Amino acid sequence: MKVQCKRIIILLLMLVFVCLYADSHLQHDIWMTQRISEQQDQIDFLLKYVKILKRKINETPNRQYPACKNK
Repeated sequence: MKVQCKRIIILLLMLVFVCLYADSHLQHDIWMTQRISEQQDQIDFLLKYVKILKRKINETPNRQYPACKNK
């Protein structure tokens, strides 16, 4: 009986450690998913900003930018 109790206690402790390990990985995955989502929002914003800048450059006459003169 004593050996069985030790085995049960050891198995329960192992189960607790496995659950804690799995929970920490799950929390890390959730954090990474949120971080990736934030970065995707930043990338989308920067892409829109670049499009606006390109459009603005194309709308301005070349004489404002002497380095961009047509040869």
